[in-house]
Amino acid sequence: MKVVFLGMNTSFSAVHFLALQTEHDVAAVFITKTPVSLKERLKKWIFRLTGYSSSGAFSLVKSCAVYNVPVYYQDSVNDAKSLADLKMLQPDIICMAGFSEKLSGKLLNIPRYGVINLHTSILPDYRGANPFFWMLRKDKVHAGCSVHRVDEQFDTGAILETISFDIYPGVNLHIYNTLASIEGAKLLLKVLRNFDSYPANESTKQGDGLNCRSPRKKDLVITPDLTLQQVLWLYNAFSDVYLFSVEMSGQLKPVRKVSSGNFENSTSFKLSDGVIYLKVEK
Repeated sequence: MKVVFLGMNTSFSAVHFLALQTEHDVAAVFITKTPVSLKERLKKWIFRLTGYSSSGAFSLVKSCAVYNVPVYYQDSVNDAKSLADLKMLQPDIICMAGFSEKLSGKLLNIPRYGVINLHTSILPDYRGANPFFWMLRKDKVHAGCSVHRVDEQFDTGAILETISFDIYPGVNLHIYNTLASIEGAKLLLKVLRNFDSYPANESTKQGDGLNCRSPRKKDLVITPDLTLQQVLWLYNAFSDVYLFSVEMSGQLKPVRKVSSGNFENSTSFKLSDGVIYLKVEK
């Protein structure tokens, strides 16, 4: 099939692109423009200055260049320019993995067979953003991926296939996404190989499931109702991304270290099934 791929310039999207191009004609890749942070600009400047040519990142853009697939950068995939480009490409299907923008009805009607997306949870549970965080926060880890049809909402279209996989307690977001990209790429290829077997114009919606969102400050508070396993796993998986806190003496205090064992200058904190030791800002 002639495929257009929507993704982000990350290793997660790159793995799915690489899988697709082994069995299909990937006509183009669309990436929504994102602002480049001062930190990223400084890093590139240092690399140029030292003669070091790469940050070590495994990017979608680099993979597209290697396999001679054009990349379209757009402010929005739903804008007039993107829609015109997609119509010109005349894809049989659009595949998404790691792409976070909602698609308009006009875009959804362009490809012959519609749009499908790879999502990193077993739908209908944990649809939307940051599913892995919410699996840990709810203490219900069902690791897996889903391929579903795309409609004008996030992760609500008919589910075509799912896959589950085992993970070790404590794995972080990077490891989870690595496992999900490998298993998800295999699942995406399976769906495309068997695409004719799925009902055409499927209109069945998913059942009820948790709609996820980016964590807020209140979601990052370590509270007494959490279990020891939850706190250890959440902190190990997300403390490089988010700042956790704990309420002490009526105030929220940032947490700088978490351990299951006592350590120097630590503060003990009682959980539902044990005690955690924390280093907090005074």
